Amino acid sequence: MFGVNTKLALITLILTPISSYVFWTIGRRVNRRFEQLQSQFGDLSAKAQENFSGIRVVKAFSQEEDEIRAFAKVNRDYLNKAVDLAMVNGLLWPAMQFILGVALLTILYVGGQDAIEKQLTIGQLVQFVAYLQLISWPMIALGEVTNMIQQGAASLGRLQHIFEARPAITDPIDPVTTPIKGAVEFKGISFAYGQAVVLRDISFSVPAGGSLAIVGPTGSGKSTLVNLIPRLFDAQQGEITIDGIDVKRYPLPQLRRAVGYVPQETFLFSVPLRENVGFGRDTPLAESELEWAGDVSQLGKDVADFPARYDTMIGERGVTLSGGQKQRTAIARAVAKDPRILILDDALSAVDTYTEAEILKRLRGVMRERTSIVVAHRISTVKDADEILVLDEGVIAERGTHRDLLERNGLYAAMYRRQLLEEELEVDEEQSEHDKRVRTSTAPEQGAPPRARRIDEMPADQD
Repeated sequence: MFGVNTKLALITLILTPISSYVFWTIGRRVNRRFEQLQSQFGDLSAKAQENFSGIRVVKAFSQEEDEIRAFAKVNRDYLNKAVDLAMVNGLLWPAMQFILGVALLTILYVGGQDAIEKQLTIGQLVQFVAYLQLISWPMIALGEVTNMIQQGAASLGRLQHIFEARPAITDPIDPVTTPIKGAVEFKGISFAYGQAVVLRDISFSVPAGGSLAIVGPTGSGKSTLVNLIPRLFDAQQGEITIDGIDVKRYPLPQLRRAVGYVPQETFLFSVPLRENVGFGRDTPLAESELEWAGDVSQLGKDVADFPARYDTMIGERGVTLSGGQKQRTAIARAVAKDPRILILDDALSAVDTYTEAEILKRLRGVMRERTSIVVAHRISTVKDADEILVLDEGVIAERGTHRDLLERNGLYAAMYRRQLLEEELEVDEEQSEHDKRVRTSTAPEQGAPPRARRIDEMPADQD
């Protein structure tokens, strides 16, 4: 280009890079709006998933119209951000055509003046215009690639937050791989969520094969305490040991494989029931092991009525199962794992008292072979434990066996008496309902016509 005309070459070099700059400038705005759109799409997806998962609650509280309006609002926000992105994105090509058009007009005007003054031939002018067309596409492509990189960077930035996240709980640098037998000990454990202290100076020990029960009011820290054993959280103060070794010294996979955990809120996967029960296993469950786990958890009785038994698909989060069936599936999953430490966190709250008694009877045999820690609100669930801890406001208020705690006449005894009273009231209410149904069924219906007498009931003078 400089060989044809230096002046026109300089004009071209000044004007054509402007196209790349415009692409870059608009691309930055596109990048910001694309990030906002992606974030809004995440909110939209979360809102839809939340409503699909909680559809029963929405219907039970007659909130369909309110949820439709809430979803429509999120949808409108997404639409507005999408239109905003499209408007900014739509500026790109018109701006590029305008800049290149200005460059072409400038070349034609200046080159035309030189051609009139015989400083440039018509052929050279046409040649230079052709060069301009050749150089304009790389400039456009440069800006377009920059724009694509910026959009990709917006998406990558959201993913990068996940990629760069580091777990707060990691494997130790010098792990101990000694086989776990199950003796658990807490030494002066304190734990807080932020500024809220949940546990204060908790100390106890459970020998391998022993059983410990934990009771207490709601919010006293029972679930938090058992979550510290498989290191779902790490205590800020104190030490937790298994077989005399700090739990932080064990590799996480080994530690968590040794713990069978039934949480308060049961989570089931949208796979066949067989796979949910065998979820914690390294190898598939044999049929005999599956039947045994189902018998211990009393799940087998319900499975017998399922169309495909243990191959029945249970839906998202076990939506096709009742609350009690979900809990029994979680118990079966925990015992099928054959752990050295079994943790039941209020795992029988959704089953009736008869099923609870049957499960506990079968669990006693399972618990004799492994360390068991049971969190419960029902005294009937924990009364046979080797030791019972009563938590209150994050501290151990009482400890001992069932008989010892009753004799102390403290918080545990008050809980026990209250539950006995509730059970008596339930029995009285059930008996009252039964008597009412009996009276209703035996009493003659009001307004009914008198029964016709049989022939043998009629007086002799009417024969």
